Amino acid sequence: DDHADEPAHRGQHRRLQQELAPDVLAPRSEGAPTAIEEAMMFGLPVVSTRVGSVSELIDHGRTGYVVAPLDVHALARSVLRLLNDEEQRRRFGWHGRARALKLFSAERCADVHLAAYELALRRARTPNASSAAADPTD
Repeated sequence: DDHADEPAHRGQHRRLQQELAPDVLAPRSEGAPTAIEEAMMFGLPVVSTRVGSVSELIDHGRTGYVVAPLDVHALARSVLRLLNDEEQRRRFGWHGRARALKLFSAERCADVHLAAYELALRRARTPNASSAAADPTD
């Protein structure tokens, strides 16, 4: 089997992706695209449109480019800029991967969910101060 050494195969795949092109996502409407997180985890620079929380995911000019929705000229310029500059692709990819590991790792996601559950529990255990203050007969 040509893929018996799966980790090496994945490493080759990652290198190939980094050599080829940036990841381009141009939705007109989107929340928080998982495709951007995945591309950043692979160390790919990302070009996308400014919709939903895309601007919170991509650090414009550091991990990729964010352009206005439906601005095909800005999208094309950004993609061409990355295609023509291997060093910038690598730099954006490196910064994107570091950002993804910090923001989207399994540990980070678990910490965020745990904090949300702890906050919900604290709120459930604390009497509503505003409703108690609104009833002067208590």
